Amino acid sequence: MKKAILRNPAQPHQQIKFGSLLSSIAREAGGLTVEEAGLFDYIRDKTPGKPMKFEWHNQSATPRDITLSGSCGA
Repeated sequence: MKKAILRNPAQPHQQIKFGSLLSSIAREAGGLTVEEAGLFDYIRDKTPGKPMKFEWHNQSATPRDITLSGSCGA
């Protein structure tokens, strides 16, 4: 048991990242044609994002007391 606990941190974590998963699904499906990729570019929202605003709640606040307002593109 003790050896297994010591051995586990040395083994690489086998987690598939979301982007890699989507990429593999797209490859299996045959990918996109140039025209299909162009449609995504056409419908993409191209308006610039709004800058974030930082607000202090009180004068003795620390950096962790900062709240963010505005949207982050969601």
